[in-house]
Amino acid sequence: MLKKIVFSLLLLVTPLFFAPFTLNFFSTNKHLFVVLITLILLAATGIKHLITKKHVHQSSFFITSLGLFWAAMGLDIFLTREARVESLIGKGVLFLTLPIIAYLIATTKKSAKGLQLALASLIAAGTALALHGILQLVILTEITRLPIWMKSISFSPAGSLLALITTIFFALVATASWAIKEKEVIKKTSLFTAAGIQLAALVAYGFMLAQGEIGISLLPLRASWSLALDAIKNARELFFGIGLANFTVLFTQSKPAFLIQTDLWTTVFQTASNEILQLLATTGILGLGSFILLLIATIKTSFKLEKSPLTLALKLTTYAIILSFFLLPAGVITYTFFFVLAGLIAAHGQYSTQREINLPGYTNLITAAILGGVVLFSGYFTYRVYAAEVLMRQAQVAFSQNDAEKTYAAHIGAVQQMPQIADYRISLSQINLTLASSLSQLQATDSETGQATELTDQQREQVSTLIQRAIEQGQVAANLRPSLYSTWQNLGGIYRNLINVAQGAEDYALQYLNQATVVDPANPILRVEYGGLFYQLSQLVEDPETKASLLDQAVKQFQTAVQLRPNYANGYYNLANALDKKGAFRQAYQAMTQALANIDQDSTDYEQAQKELLVLEQKLPKAPQQEADGQIINDTKSQLQQPASLPSPLPGGLIDIPQETILVPSPSPQAEEADVTTDSTNSAETTETDEAMLLPSPSPQPAN
Repeated sequence: MLKKIVFSLLLLVTPLFFAPFTLNFFSTNKHLFVVLITLILLAATGIKHLITKKHVHQSSFFITSLGLFWAAMGLDIFLTREARVESLIGKGVLFLTLPIIAYLIATTKKSAKGLQLALASLIAAGTALALHGILQLVILTEITRLPIWMKSISFSPAGSLLALITTIFFALVATASWAIKEKEVIKKTSLFTAAGIQLAALVAYGFMLAQGEIGISLLPLRASWSLALDAIKNARELFFGIGLANFTVLFTQSKPAFLIQTDLWTTVFQTASNEILQLLATTGILGLGSFILLLIATIKTSFKLEKSPLTLALKLTTYAIILSFFLLPAGVITYTFFFVLAGLIAAHGQYSTQREINLPGYTNLITAAILGGVVLFSGYFTYRVYAAEVLMRQAQVAFSQNDAEKTYAAHIGAVQQMPQIADYRISLSQINLTLASSLSQLQATDSETGQATELTDQQREQVSTLIQRAIEQGQVAANLRPSLYSTWQNLGGIYRNLINVAQGAEDYALQYLNQATVVDPANPILRVEYGGLFYQLSQLVEDPETKASLLDQAVKQFQTAVQLRPNYANGYYNLANALDKKGAFRQAYQAMTQALANIDQDSTDYEQAQKELLVLEQKLPKAPQQEADGQIINDTKSQLQQPASLPSPLPGGLIDIPQETILVPSPSPQAEEADVTTDSTNSAETTETDEAMLLPSPSPQPAN
């Protein structure tokens, strides 16, 4: 009975559990709960083997398909070339733990009370979420004592609006199907009451979605299909996919061009439009095939269930979950529901196939030792993952409180716990850069002249050390995730902030931003950033030939941006400025006209562009009579942004930083040099010296 209670807790707690102690309040804690339940069950199984010297097993199509799926997912994670750890701690942990739970459920003796408890737990979770959702829409957002993150109209313990709606829907299916067949008046009344609450919540959220007050951003099916086909175009990816954590890489490298013309053009999707295409892209035909086989086995086994209100609710809820895999992306709640319910179907549909296996001799000791080792190792790894997330959350809070020392120390701790996570490295590199920038602005004032003096030797050494560590962390991130554009963009941004501060920084900045455009070729914003660097560098040089060359490169990148998105106002605006500096006044005027045509006429940006257009008009030999032929759009808030200014030189001269070799790995098969005319689509632990680093007293400010 204890196992049945644990299984029911999994259905009840997983949808509701969250904690504000980790960087991600929701999925991290839900994953942790699933892992802890799995480890507890494995430990209990090992103890049972020691005591009884027996193991209950079930031979069936369902168990075979479950084992094949578990093996396929394990092999996929093992063979992942990039982001293996991210794959493991993301969906990978669900695919390795939930099948074990399903197996343990399937090999448990069937019990009507156990099934009733499980379904009641699922219904209770859905009802609680529905009730909270109604209160959130009506009153909770107005309670001043609540934290600000709990006042959002879309906040839910489920973690996302999509997770909330799907969970309530699954609960409604279970509640309604059970209530219709239930004969006991009290149960029937309770079930219909719960169904009414669930239905009311779904109607309320459906109305708000229809009114546009809230929204769910999903990748269009057409784009998902295109990306999935692109992911499996090579033999290896056809069988094993690109890796569970690499959909973002696939999206940025192979993004369909039509998406850039939509309101989704700035969104970087992390999942396909439905779970079937997601599995095809990330796990290949082996992963998807084993999952489809498991779905078939579950449906086939459900036909053997005895007829009762409970089994009807069990079947229909499972069918609804299976259908959702073909329509929507799935998260931890959906997968938890599926594997627990599938295990219950197997336990109640094939009880006759269960048999006890005697464990002769020392077999029980060996199996218990193996299970104990798995539990200990998995527990230790889970601790490190969770500790790193807690430390990153502490760093986030400390940064918001302007506590530089705690921010830095928490980042160091997180990287030491999980050195393989590129995002932690990127964040630490930015903190180092921010601290270096803050320290470089600590200039004493001469009492006689009243002018700023140079930094002391110790301060310059600290600035140099912080800069070096920022670079090192950025490089480690790029080595860990060479196919992810943000790692190269981060490195390019670091060196951009070192121009006028460190010798040769501009060359590295250009190289790394170029690499970012290689792995994310269809990103108009990235093109403007890259072109903006060329533009700013052109303003620093005196040589006319060099200036012209840099401006040519800037114009090229701005032109690429507006070719990718023809109504990109900021692209035209920067293109006009670059052409103006080149002396191509007529072309600059035309570009500014296009910028003006794509800006909301009620915005301040429109007034600014109008003024600059008049200035350009004065430079023309004859003012052209040209109509703006763009479409007025409202897809950005501040649409016009000039390239950010480069850092001012430090008093006392440039900082010396170690010379390095430019990191430019061979791009993955999907990453090719951008062609806008087509449908483009060293990880060593941080040392103790990091912790002993002298920190400046002022609080860090976000890096430019």
